[in-house]
Amino acid sequence: MNGVPVHRLLLAGSVCSLTAGVVWAAVAVHQLEAHGSSSVNEMRLVLGLTWMDTSKVLPFALLLLLPGLECLVRRSSETDTLAAVVLLRMAQLLVVTSAVVGAFDFWPFPTGSYAVTFEDRGEGFPGQFLASVAAGFALLTVAVIRRRAGRWEWAVHLMLAAGLVVGSVWTPALIWPAFAWVGFGFWLGWFASALTVRRPRSRAL
Repeated sequence: MNGVPVHRLLLAGSVCSLTAGVVWAAVAVHQLEAHGSSSVNEMRLVLGLTWMDTSKVLPFALLLLLPGLECLVRRSSETDTLAAVVLLRMAQLLVVTSAVVGAFDFWPFPTGSYAVTFEDRGEGFPGQFLASVAAGFALLTVAVIRRRAGRWEWAVHLMLAAGLVVGSVWTPALIWPAFAWVGFGFWLGWFASALTVRRPRSRAL
């Protein structure tokens, strides 16, 4: 596996995905209080932070999914599913794109202040939204292609696809993606433990 033991990669992906879930949940809860549950921005400060401030953390949560996605890429490549590998690589690229564009969207806002709001900036090109939705549809397609793969892999792709589509909305962020990231993390951890028991010295997914 190109010098990286699969067990280590699975564990790293598990920890990173679980961390992404915790971070996303914390942001969603904060934004529910700071922004409010409706489309009207209630402009509250919670712990001295605006809802735009905590949106600045979401790009890092997305990037934490990359090690786990790499596990899915390598598993698909081991079974010679070229279309799935290409789509998963596209999903990785789109996740990075969503994170980078999202960072550019939110990091310019002043910390702890509503002097400039998201609404003040007006409508721009929704690059972060579109990249996240496209990544979700790429994973949905992989779920169909890999529907006969073992270890509930199709369900994992479906769960991630739903998480990315729902997680495309950051104004404010919804909590469902946190459950998808945590579920992905537990699946990767379960996969790692099963691999240790059955093939302790194997380097192949």
